[in-house]
Amino acid sequence: MLHDLLVGRTPVGERVWDIMRIIDWALETQPVDPDKIVVSGHSGGGTATIYAGAVDTRIALCMPSGAFSSYEKSILAMPHCECNYIPGMLNLGNMGDLAGLVAGRHLCVIQGKEDSIFPLDGAREEIEKAKEIFAAAGKGSCELAVGDGGHRYYKEPAWRFIKKNLSVF
Repeated sequence: MLHDLLVGRTPVGERVWDIMRIIDWALETQPVDPDKIVVSGHSGGGTATIYAGAVDTRIALCMPSGAFSSYEKSILAMPHCECNYIPGMLNLGNMGDLAGLVAGRHLCVIQGKEDSIFPLDGAREEIEKAKEIFAAAGKGSCELAVGDGGHRYYKEPAWRFIKKNLSVF
């Protein structure tokens, strides 16, 4: 992963590129409804999910898990995997601003109540910023789903959010 930095790339950028190419492949070769593309992942996958949702408007519903908090309370507060770092990101905004780039579509941030590396209080602060951006956009939905535990994926709120917002079942 660190080799990416030597050539001016980031690990999360490479992962977002992969997600976008998988969507291309699925749309070209599979019976996929282009209006119901969902991306979700946990931890490093959650980081890739939020960035992919920010840049690829084909993603109708974005659900990062275990990867959302203020940078000050998570990435800057303790050692993290290099996949979480984007050079200059704090000059552009915080996680709530990044999440706001999903506005007009659907975003459900899944977070554990006891997540020690992406603290819930920072997630609550940043989701409020994102909700303001979503309200200004006038469409889409933005939620924080809190699981009763630590740093893991909580599938129940994920499926509830999908069923509520995409009518897939």
